[in-house]
Amino acid sequence: MANAGYQVSVATVGEIVGLIHAAGVSPSQASPETILRIDLYGTAVVLEEFGRVMAHDGSGVVISPQSGHRLPALTVEQAKRAGTPDEVGAVGALLMGPDGGFITGSDFLMDGGVTAAYWYGDVAEVRAQ
Repeated sequence: MANAGYQVSVATVGEIVGLIHAAGVSPSQASPETILRIDLYGTAVVLEEFGRVMAHDGSGVVISPQSGHRLPALTVEQAKRAGTPDEVGAVGALLMGPDGGFITGSDFLMDGGVTAAYWYGDVAEVRAQ
């Protein structure tokens, strides 16, 4: 699998059974062109290359920014706390483990309730004013 100018072979690392891809940028970090290049095209390349070397019954998880659920970025005052790596990792472990075998093509929004508040809670009331 080609990556950043070097080659990784299955013979070197052993059978590849799982991938968690978490690269991405949000509207508060980058232009629309950069977001499309990294989040869309970059993810497609990672999945295509992974698919070439993945073991039979392997699995993959793509973690993307929550901004796909709403367009404008929240202000600092509106945002709730950031998730921890362990919290995100627990969902990845579920999806890639034996208990997640039946879960496919799903969207798990992990934002501590920020999007719900944006659309329906206190943040929605502030936006309406």
